[in-house]
Amino acid sequence: MQPGYSVSDSRIQYVQTQADAAATATFGRQYVFSEVKQYSLDLTTRLNLTFRPNLSLQLYTQPFIATGDYHDFKELARAGSLDYVIYGRSPGSTLQCFDGQNHAVSCGTSGTPAYAIADADGAGPRQSVRVSNPDFNSRSLNGNAVLRWEYRPGSTMFFVWSTACSLGSGDPRFSASDDVRRLCQGPTDNIFAVKANYWVSF
Repeated sequence: MQPGYSVSDSRIQYVQTQADAAATATFGRQYVFSEVKQYSLDLTTRLNLTFRPNLSLQLYTQPFIATGDYHDFKELARAGSLDYVIYGRSPGSTLQCFDGQNHAVSCGTSGTPAYAIADADGAGPRQSVRVSNPDFNSRSLNGNAVLRWEYRPGSTMFFVWSTACSLGSGDPRFSASDDVRRLCQGPTDNIFAVKANYWVSF
């Protein structure tokens, strides 16, 4: 087994760019960034079983979970700097969040809005920007099993089964136990194959 778990918290994550003639400090473009907290869990497992000298089984599974929670959307304040206007927090700026039916909702971490309307100077001349929610939750499972049977010396049959499934959503909440239980709730591809070798001597 080769488990892997990681947590990262990026302070500057690029989101999008749009034209804004009033953004003279950044040459007529709005550069939108955010902070993002990401979790990932990988439980790659390999198992070899030998039942008899002529009969063995190989198993491989790779469940994978990754989430990303974007927050604190911000705009580059001026070119060549690390200064940002944080929407809804910097003086004069605004940030409004909406659901899929265009109803206003909380921008807090407890909700999952569909998009946000942000403005660097509120009622000023700057253009507002619409930011689709980039939060994500991705789950997948890949696996295969190979049964090898040497039914006579030099002649072998292989029975192979492989499966792959994946599912994604916009809910960035990470829960290892819940996400593992829901790994294969999405579409699943299953393939079964048989291969036979027959040894002939002269």
